[in-house]
Amino acid sequence: MSTGKETIEFLLSQLEPLDVRARAMFGEYGVYCDEKFVALVCDDTFFLKPTHAADGRRANAQPGHGSGLIRS
Repeated sequence: MSTGKETIEFLLSQLEPLDVRARAMFGEYGVYCDEKFVALVCDDTFFLKPTHAADGRRANAQPGHGSGLIRS
């Protein structure tokens, strides 16, 4: 199962007004913000790159099926 274009369109709309774009790669998508790689979208799931800056965002997210949140 691969990521649908509808999923990418939805994610990008949710990330407005950030300078975000998605690029097809390896059969799925990479997400870039300000030309820096920040996430993957695989099988309609958003995987945010783990960084100190993202830690605050992850703490407020609700993990679960389809949430796109991966906790390590």
